[in-house]
Amino acid sequence: MVDNLKRIAFLLPNLVGGGAERLSLTPAHEFAPSGHAPEFVLMQGKGELLAEVRASFPVHDLSSDRARHLLLPLIAYLRRSKLDVLVAEIWPLTVIAPLAARLAGFRGKVVVSEHAILSRPYAPRGKAQRRILRVSTFASYRMAAARVRVSRGACADMASLSRLPLGSFTTIYNPIPAAIPPSADAITAAKNLWGTHGPRILNVGNLKPEKNGPCCCAPSLLCCARTRG
Repeated sequence: MVDNLKRIAFLLPNLVGGGAERLSLTPAHEFAPSGHAPEFVLMQGKGELLAEVRASFPVHDLSSDRARHLLLPLIAYLRRSKLDVLVAEIWPLTVIAPLAARLAGFRGKVVVSEHAILSRPYAPRGKAQRRILRVSTFASYRMAAARVRVSRGACADMASLSRLPLGSFTTIYNPIPAAIPPSADAITAAKNLWGTHGPRILNVGNLKPEKNGPCCCAPSLLCCARTRG
């Protein structure tokens, strides 16, 4: 059993408190009680979650102010570390990590994980940006041991961009931490706000193109809610 324990690093731009950053804490807290050794590797050691993460896990600051400056510090880190798994999250870190691992002679596994549909936010930036996205994912994703997305739609999008078979991507939905029972005051406030009858639809997230806000707030959905409510 001891031989199967792994040292696992999560590679992130920073810990500013976004969805991917917060969600990385959930598997880290799940791995640790099993004897695995999670740690966090940051392009920049900053963010609202930094103190919380440091209280539980080692944090390595690569002090790279731009993604294009990350390659050499990451190679150096991989050469001196004894990692078993590197989980890279958020493009372009997801394409830099497999290349750095290859150049470092890294013998562990590299997992690339995206939390959004990338083709949507980069589409308005023109053909050059989209070409960079296609070429980088085409080259680097093939060097990764696993490619993870948070939805089947995100998998299909990345399969199209990278020209990889859809079957080479794995869908792992966002983990949901154990719910904390609401207080009596919170329940009363919710009833005053929502009422006590009918379905309730709540969409939480930044109003970014990749979050697909217009789809979540489709007129037909709202019409259905009003009708049934």
